[in-house]
Amino acid sequence: MRYWHLLVLEEDNNMAFKPVARSVLLDKVAALVTDKFPKKIAPLVNTFVTQLYSGITDYDLHHRSHGDVYGAAINLWQAFATRTDASPYVRVYNPELARHGWQSPHTLVEVICTDAPFLVDSVRMVLSRMGITAHLMLHQPLQVQRDLEGELHVIQPREQANPGQMLETAFLIEIDRQADNHTREALQVELLSVVEEVQLVVADWQPMAERLAAVVAELPAQVSGAHTDEDSAQVNETLAFLNWVAEHQFTFMGYRRYRLQGEGDNQQLLPELDSSLGLLRNASDGQPLKLRDLSPAAREAALSNNILILTKTNHQSRVHRPSYIDYIGIKRFDAQGQVIGEDRFIGLYASHVYQLNALDIPLIGAKLRRILAQSGLAVGSHGYKSLANILESYPRDELIQATELELAAIGMGVLGMQERDLTRLFVRRDLFERFFSCMVYVSKERFNTALRKKTQALLQEYFGSEAAVEYSTYFSEGVLARTHYLIRVQDNAMDIDVNKIQANLIEAARSWEDQFSDALSVSAQ
Repeated sequence: MRYWHLLVLEEDNNMAFKPVARSVLLDKVAALVTDKFPKKIAPLVNTFVTQLYSGITDYDLHHRSHGDVYGAAINLWQAFATRTDASPYVRVYNPELARHGWQSPHTLVEVICTDAPFLVDSVRMVLSRMGITAHLMLHQPLQVQRDLEGELHVIQPREQANPGQMLETAFLIEIDRQADNHTREALQVELLSVVEEVQLVVADWQPMAERLAAVVAELPAQVSGAHTDEDSAQVNETLAFLNWVAEHQFTFMGYRRYRLQGEGDNQQLLPELDSSLGLLRNASDGQPLKLRDLSPAAREAALSNNILILTKTNHQSRVHRPSYIDYIGIKRFDAQGQVIGEDRFIGLYASHVYQLNALDIPLIGAKLRRILAQSGLAVGSHGYKSLANILESYPRDELIQATELELAAIGMGVLGMQERDLTRLFVRRDLFERFFSCMVYVSKERFNTALRKKTQALLQEYFGSEAAVEYSTYFSEGVLARTHYLIRVQDNAMDIDVNKIQANLIEAARSWEDQFSDALSVSAQ
């Protein structure tokens, strides 16, 4: 019989008593370690096992034998005890009694690496992408001391840990049984690749932050030839935005410097590979980008005196959270105001950015205030407040990427359908031809899962997208529901008929009652 949450009265140095939760099963594991390991290292092994299982719950211990709990920990210990270097270690295996000395109905995953932010989220993302369920995930940062050969000598107790010292993390994960060896190998390769990406991002975070600070410091003098006094507002907004980004509003994942060379149709953007940091250290896209291969709009934007290029890449992040990676390009200009290059940062805006009032975000807030000022609506009027609400609640990524003209047209269009049972579609083309951003507004009464799926299918077919159509839905305080659909395409330069698409969406949104009412109207004529 096993007892959990057994309260033992333990006396501390102040002669006061405090309750301590103990597990008889884990006590048996500790006794097994003491019995099987030499006296010299048994305490060290027990410290490792105790810290590894320190976060396990009663539920997770239920129906386990102390032998299997011991076996899982000791298999991980054997890899952890001697690490010849700081390279990440990943192992995926099916425990067998004859081979490993213990067994489990699950596949086991072991990960050992230098501790870093984003590790747990990134490991979970791998399992999610591969459709694998985790039944148990233990992860424990440990402060250790090793000799030059990597042999472990000390695991520091938590209360004595030095906050400035590097930690090593050990993961013990139980997942769905993976009988196929190729699946286990694929998971191992993917986990190792992702852990290495995390290490790159974290190791180069400070150099990337320093690089941004240097670019911001150089910017005022560097753009003086490219911008007149009339453009000073743009420069100030850009500096405010970049300083805001540097204040932990952006998770840096990569950096690279580019230079523009050539003239006319022969202009191309060349990567300076030696400047690469973070994920771009290993990026294979080292080929020049010929500007003539861009759309006319993208080519014009690349050569304009607008300092920033704000967009998203084609790649979903494998670090931190599974969003498409954000791109901040900062142009460089010569003394005559011509674009001569770009400093490119990639990463993700911090999660809390999506909860901020849009008017409080530098550059974005200024953009929205200009739209409101140019709307012709009286400040403080119902229409003015409604437009402000429409814009402030608009998806943050769209506010960052869309132009003022695009946002103004959409904002006024939505304002015109307030409190009305209408279906409207607003389409924005990505500047670099990679996707269409579609906003569909319907009344809350009409919106349901079936309509959303119909809309996804309609948009996917019309735009000829081979990728799944991504979506997110927002319910306003009024009568409208807004769904943002992102349709990824090879080239968005195609001609589109928004009215035709919208007519199909209106038909898809029609209820049985609408059709019945129309039938009655026809019969009465």
